[in-house]
Amino acid sequence: MKKLNICFFLISDGWGGAENVVYNLAKNMEKQGHNISIILNEETYSYFVDLYNVKLYNVGPIFKINRILLENFNLLLPVSIANIKIIYLILKKFFRSYIIQLNFKKIRKKILNLIEKINPNIIHFNNPIVLEFCNNFLSKINYHTIYTSHGLDFETHLNPISISNKRRKKNILNHFNIITSVSRFNKNYLISNGIISDIIIIYNGIDIGIINNLLNNLMIET
Repeated sequence: MKKLNICFFLISDGWGGAENVVYNLAKNMEKQGHNISIILNEETYSYFVDLYNVKLYNVGPIFKINRILLENFNLLLPVSIANIKIIYLILKKFFRSYIIQLNFKKIRKKILNLIEKINPNIIHFNNPIVLEFCNNFLSKINYHTIYTSHGLDFETHLNPISISNKRRKKNILNHFNIITSVSRFNKNYLISNGIISDIIIIYNGIDIGIINNLLNNLMIET
């Protein structure tokens, strides 16, 4: 079996299905002898630190406004504002999307440099949130790219003020070398939204070891 250099790209604001998939794919592919790297953001970094022999690259905060302002712009909300909850919520509601997009423009070069450093055979993109970061981004990557659709790819996750968001996402999705989907329903969802690329259905897997342990425990109890 050829040893591959595989890079997972994951932007996420918490633990969920896509994160679980990336975690287990990275864990098991590393066991098979492949070189595995994961580019992720600060908010999810801690979930992956126990992966043995997997290289993690933290691009910094993406969703936490206070952390973005402090980490990348050396700004800190005055205590008087931070302690007034209503003012903080107003700032977060009206400026969150703009700050997030501005932040990504700031770290885009960092991400591209990381990809060049990793020099992967394949970059595997997960979570629909990454689509809102990929505008004018994939064209700068000269590597094979895979996108796994976990659902709700055309929903707006970060930038509700963009009227061209859906059209832009469709163009981005059609730019990937391969698209995989976790269900037939989700494949039909992509097609109905204008995705013309071939879509391969790969259902989410299960850990047979966990199932066997449960069965063994049930047999012992009975």
